Amino acid sequence: MLITGTLLKKTGMVSEEYIKNSNSLVFNLFLPVLLFYKISQSDFLEVFSSTSILIMFMVIIVVALFSFVLGWLLHFSRRTIGTFTSSNFRANYAFLGLPICYYAFGDQGLEIASLFMAFVLPMVNILSVFSFSINHSKKLMPVKIIKDTLISPLVISCIAGIIVVLNGWQLPVFIDRTFSILSSVTLPLALLGIGATIHIKGLSGNKIILILSNVIKLLVMPSIAYLLLSVLGIEVGLTEKVLIVLLACPSATVNYILASSLNGDSELASEIIVTTTICSLFSIIVWLNFLGV
Repeated sequence: MLITGTLLKKTGMVSEEYIKNSNSLVFNLFLPVLLFYKISQSDFLEVFSSTSILIMFMVIIVVALFSFVLGWLLHFSRRTIGTFTSSNFRANYAFLGLPICYYAFGDQGLEIASLFMAFVLPMVNILSVFSFSINHSKKLMPVKIIKDTLISPLVISCIAGIIVVLNGWQLPVFIDRTFSILSSVTLPLALLGIGATIHIKGLSGNKIILILSNVIKLLVMPSIAYLLLSVLGIEVGLTEKVLIVLLACPSATVNYILASSLNGDSELASEIIVTTTICSLFSIIVWLNFLGV
């Protein structure tokens, strides 16, 4: 699907304007509808795992702290440290994590992944703001930025879905079927959009930084989760497999936007997104085989 998106762009069948509008539509409409619909239709109490969510929180925080300290020890610039840190812990759950979980684990895998996103999105939004705050000599106004991220369509749809399922409400049939149709559009369109936005060019950034980010994002993060599950004696079932796959996803495209708007290294962010996305085509296969899928 990613290669198809790339070919559509290379052959001129889709334009830059179309890709921009399509990705905006996915982020602001289709993904929120998908998350709301899947969460509202899920057996929340059966698939919800507070332990797995806490493990995900712990892994993200550990990787964020480790990346920050590593950047400081290697004498990265202030702009680079913030970008390096955010790019390492913030993954592309929405555009790649959800499709992978659905096509690997089916509808239940997608429901579990949606629930993980409901709890993790606000946390990574806030953590990203603070990772970039080191770049600013002037007042950053983190409260305003955090407020803006918490009222994003994805977060609101997740909260709404949880409210519906906990109250046992049933969607009217015509709304249920409409949301089902809209949801079915989301994952293929998201993958095509990611493929169309991948621009492979000569990497001008620090190769060491790119290698470190790829290793941390694609290998270290999911490995820490697996080790924690083993230490705690938790059997790796479907929920735990979804957790590991989500943590093994490449760097989020929003990291480029954050780096551009919060005085980070936007070029480095872009190169980390591209290289981790390409390398994830292979690392995800390794993780899925390791998990017995």
